[in-house]
This record gives sequence, structure tokens and C-alpha cells, in this order.
Amino acid sequence: MTLDHLDHDTRLSIVARRNFHFGLWAGAKLGRRDEALARYAFEVMAADEVVAGPDDVLDHVLRDLGEGGVPMSREQLAAQLVRVERAVRAELLATD
Repeated sequence: MTLDHLDHDTRLSIVARRNFHFGLWAGAKLGRRDEALARYAFEVMAADEVVAGPDDVLDHVLRDLGEGGVPMSREQLAAQLVRVERAVRAELLATD
């Protein structure tokens, strides 16, 4: 395995973990708990399979929050996604 492969794998791991934690955050906003919360977090992770970048994840969560009666702008969601990614990166660096 080359360094480029490691970098790519690390980035994929960060994005997957970010999306999962973002899904946990959004699911909690929607009032989901326990298994329903975990299922929702996995749905958010799966939403990232459509296009490169976070747009599909943001669209998915924005739609769900709107349908769930949780007012949130796309900009607020994007800012939260950045916060979650920073936390995930810090968590991964702490475990190296």
C-alpha cells in the first residue's frame, strides 16, 4: 500500500465518520433515539454515495429537517458539518 492509498483511505474514513456523526446530530434534532437514531445516521452516510462532496448529504438532511418541522438553513447545516468534521479529525489525531 502506498502513501497515496493511505491518504485516500484516511480521507474516506474521515468523511464516513463525519457523515455518521452529522447524521446522529440531525437525527437527534428530529427526535430520533436509540436504534432509529443509528439507522438515520447510516442513511445520512449512504446519502454521500451519489455525488462527490457534501452536497448530497446536506440536501438529504435539509429535506428531512424541513419535513420534520425543524427550521434550519443550508448555511447553518454546512457550518455544523464543518464543526463535525473538525471534531472527527481531532478525534482521529488523538488516537494515532
